[in-house]
Amino acid sequence: NIDKTAPTLSGAATTDPNTAGWYNGDVVIKWTAADALSGLNGAAPADSTITSEGSGLTASASVSDLAGNTSSATSSPVQIDRTAPSTTVSDVSDWSNSAVTVKLSAHDNLSGVAVTHYQLDGAPTAVGTSVTIASEGVHTLQVWSVDKAGNVEAQKNIEVKIDKTAPGISHTQAPAANSHSWNNSDVTVTFTCTDGGSGIASCTMPQTVTTQGGNQPVQGKALDNAGNSATDPATVSIDKTKPTVTGTLSAGANANGWFNSDVIATFTCADQDGLSGILSCPAPKTLGEGANQSAGGTATDAAGNVSDPFTISGINIDKTAPSLSGAAATGPNGDGWYKGDVTVKWTAADALSGLHGAAPADSTITGEGDNLSAGTSVSDKAGNITPATVDGVKIDRHDPSTKATAPSGWQNHDVTVTLSATDNLSGVAGTYYKVDGGVTQSGTTLTLTTEGTHQVSYWSVDNAGNTETAATVTVLVDKSAPTITGKATTSPNAYGWYNAPVTVHFDCSDALSGLANCQPDGTVSAQGANSATGTATDGAGNTATTTVGGINVDTVGPTVTIGGVKDGAKYTIGAVPTATASATDAPSGVAGSASGVVTGGTANGVGTFTYTATATDKAGNVGTAKATYTVVYGYGATLFLQPVNDTAHQTGVATSVFKAGQTIPMKFQLKNAAGQVIPAGSAPNWLTPVKGSSMAAAVNESAYTASADSGADYRWDGSQYIYNWNTSSSQAGSYWRVGVALDDGQTYYVNVGLR
Repeated sequence: NIDKTAPTLSGAATTDPNTAGWYNGDVVIKWTAADALSGLNGAAPADSTITSEGSGLTASASVSDLAGNTSSATSSPVQIDRTAPSTTVSDVSDWSNSAVTVKLSAHDNLSGVAVTHYQLDGAPTAVGTSVTIASEGVHTLQVWSVDKAGNVEAQKNIEVKIDKTAPGISHTQAPAANSHSWNNSDVTVTFTCTDGGSGIASCTMPQTVTTQGGNQPVQGKALDNAGNSATDPATVSIDKTKPTVTGTLSAGANANGWFNSDVIATFTCADQDGLSGILSCPAPKTLGEGANQSAGGTATDAAGNVSDPFTISGINIDKTAPSLSGAAATGPNGDGWYKGDVTVKWTAADALSGLHGAAPADSTITGEGDNLSAGTSVSDKAGNITPATVDGVKIDRHDPSTKATAPSGWQNHDVTVTLSATDNLSGVAGTYYKVDGGVTQSGTTLTLTTEGTHQVSYWSVDNAGNTETAATVTVLVDKSAPTITGKATTSPNAYGWYNAPVTVHFDCSDALSGLANCQPDGTVSAQGANSATGTATDGAGNTATTTVGGINVDTVGPTVTIGGVKDGAKYTIGAVPTATASATDAPSGVAGSASGVVTGGTANGVGTFTYTATATDKAGNVGTAKATYTVVYGYGATLFLQPVNDTAHQTGVATSVFKAGQTIPMKFQLKNAAGQVIPAGSAPNWLTPVKGSSMAAAVNESAYTASADSGADYRWDGSQYIYNWNTSSSQAGSYWRVGVALDDGQTYYVNVGLR
C-alpha cells in the first residue's frame, strides 16, 4: 500500500461575529480533516478555543494519515474585544453661572466606539457627544458608551450645578458719621452677603478706613460659588486734622512805645487739610489800653476737631533800631516743599534801649509759589525801626489734576483706561487708582476684562504731598449677546392656516447694556409654509437672531369646477343634466365639499339658469364658479300644425297658400325631451305677421270661417295652442311670415302665402 498524499485539514469558527465583524468572548474553531487513500491516523483534531483579545487571531492544528503523511493548517483570523469602552467627561464639578456644555469623549482600545449614550435628570436616553444644560439647579447626567464588539460600559453619574442669580450684599458703618456726614476717627465698614443658590464663596471683609478724605469709596463685593457677583459701594468722609487759628493787629504802637489807639485783633481760621471745612472761628476783639494784653480762641471744623488755643499777646514798641532775623519754624519736606502756611519766627534784640515790648509775632506765609518771602520790622524804645525779610520759601497748596481717558458707552470687548496727571507747581510724585473699590494700585494704565459696570477711582499726589481728591470714571463692558423671541401677532384658524399676510412680532431684551435695536414687525405673505428671522442688537453691539417658523399662508381661494351642465349650453326641458360641483386647492386643501345653487329660469323649468358653485379651503378662502345655460322646449316646439304646412321641417311639402280675407287657424304644440305635450309657463306671444316677397301661387288650402282672435297671446285648449289669424284681402299676393315668441326665450316662424 502506497499513499504519498497528505490529508486535508481546515478550521472555521463555530459562530459568526456581529455585524461589525467582532466577537466579545471566546471563539471555538471546528477542525475538519480527511484522507482519501490510507485514511486518517486517528480522529480529526479536537476543537480549538481562542481566548485572547485582539485582531487577526488564529488557531493551528495538524493531522497525519496511516501512511505517515502530515498536514498543518491555520484558521481564518478573527477579532475579539472583551473590554468595554471608556467615556471621559469634561470637568463640570464646579458651580457655573451660565449654560454648561458637557463634552463626552469615548475611547476604545480595540474595536472602536460604536455609540455614546446619555440620560439627563431621568429624561429619555439620548445619543451624542455633548450635552448643553441651561436651567438653574443641580442636574444628574448619566453617560456610557458601547463599542463595536457590543461591550457596554458601566454608567457614570455626573453632577452639573448651575446658579445664574447674583448674591445680595449690604453694609453698616461704625462709628456712624456726625450730623455733617463726617467722622474724625477711623471708620470700619462691615458688609453682609447672602446667596440662596450656590452659596457665598467670598464676601468683602470689614474695611477700616484710616486715611483722611471726603467721600472715600469703600467697595464691597459678594461672590457666590458659581462666579455671580454683586457690589455695594459705600463712602466714608474722615477729617482727623485740627484746624488752625492765626491773628493780626490793626495798628502799630505810638511814639512812647505803646499803641496810641485801640488795636483790633482779627483771627483767621483754616482747615489744614482742606477737608471738612471750618464750622466756628473766634470773633474779632478790640483791645484797649494796657500792657501785655492778649486775644485769641479756638476753631472747630465740621468733623468736630478743635484747634489748639491761639493767643495774640506781648504787644510792645521799641524806638531804637534793633537787630532782627527770621527763620521758618518748621522745615520743608524732603523735596524742599511746604503744602500749607509757613510760620516764620523772628528774633530781635537791642543793645541800647532794648526792645520796646516783645519781638515781632511770627509771620505766616500764606501764598503759593517757589520763591515766597515774609518780612517784618522791629522797633526799640527809641523809635528805631529795623526791617527784615525771609525768602526762598516754596509752597504748593493745590492738588495735582488727573484726567482719565476711557471710551464712553457700552463696549463689547476689554477696555483700557489711561490716566494722565499734571501739577502746576511742585510736580507729580505718583498716580494711583482703585477698581470697583478694590485695593489701591499705582500706575497710569489699567485694563478691564470682566462684564458689568465698573467704577475706577483715581488720584495723584504731588511733590509737596498734596493728595488729589479721587475722581471716578465709569466703564461699561457687555460681551454677552441680547435675547430675542418672536411670534405671530395673530393665531391661525383651526386647521393651522392664515388667509391673509401675517405680522410677526419680535421681543428683545438685554440684561446689561440694554437694547440698541430690535427687529421690527415683519409681514409674511408667501403661499405655503413660511418663516421669519429677527435680529437684536444691544448697546454694546452684540447681536442675536431667532427664527419663527410654521407660518402657513394661503390667500387664494380654491379652484371650483362645475360638472353636468356647461356654461353657454342649451338643453331641452326634461333632459337637463344634474349640475355638480368639485374643488381643488393648494397649498392648504379644501375644507369639506363644494356645493352649488341654481337660480333663474321660469317656474316650469325653461329659460336662462345660472348654477353658482362655491368651496372653502382650510385657510378660509372662498372660491366660486358659475355656469349659465338655457333650457328650451323640445322637438316639436317649432311644428305649426295643420292646416299650415311648416316647410321649415317638412321636406317636400308645399307652402300653404290661403285665400286672403279668411280666418287662418295657427296651431302648435310644446313638448319635453320625452316627446310629451306640455303647456308653457306663460302664454306664448302672437307676433304680428310681416309681409314678405310677392307670389302668384294658387290657393292650396281650404277656406276657414272661425271667429278671429284678438290680443297678443295664443290660447291653450288643453292639448295645443291656437290663434285664429284674421287676414285681409289687402294682404293678397304676398308671402307672410307668421311667428310665436315663447317664454323659453325662443322665437319661431312659418311662411304662409295669401291670394
